[in-house]
Amino acid sequence: QTFTASGGSNNFSYALTGTLPAGMTFSGNTISGTPTVPGSYPITITATDTVLTGVGAPFSIAQNYTIDVPAPVIVVNPATLPNTTAGLAYSQTLSATGGAAPYSFAVTAGSLPTGLTLTTGGVLSGTTTTSGTFNFTVTATDNFGQTGNRAYTVVVAVPTITLTPATLPGGTSGAAYSQVLTISGGIA
Repeated sequence: QTFTASGGSNNFSYALTGTLPAGMTFSGNTISGTPTVPGSYPITITATDTVLTGVGAPFSIAQNYTIDVPAPVIVVNPATLPNTTAGLAYSQTLSATGGAAPYSFAVTAGSLPTGLTLTTGGVLSGTTTTSGTFNFTVTATDNFGQTGNRAYTVVVAVPTITLTPATLPGGTSGAAYSQVLTISGGIA
């Protein structure tokens, strides 16, 4: 933002009093930069005529301003995560919008399904080992420390376990008997 005074000799120096948001600077008659910390920042810009002299000099004018820097709205996506079955490999990638990249991700409440981990890059993966309903909250933190979070529920179902054969063949009295039983599903 450039400030301009008029009148007098049209030769002005500019001064700023107050505190600018972090990430912004004042040079000459211009405030520039990228604010990194939310808040409300009251400042005063004073323009002083550098040429005119005489009674009442120096001639200046001051104007008060407020720079409002709202906190970004950081949204963690996706809105929901798919359910799974114990024993199956699981992989989902979380992302964030709003704020300033890069983002880091962390579980800040609840607990992940047993066997899953969440990387700081937002990859939720592993092999679930326990069935149940798991409630947890993931928080994304942007490059300047601003956060957003989303609560998730992942249901880990009990695996279907099948024993075969369905029936056993009959045996003969006095004869050796052998039958192989196999199981499928679940976690070996």
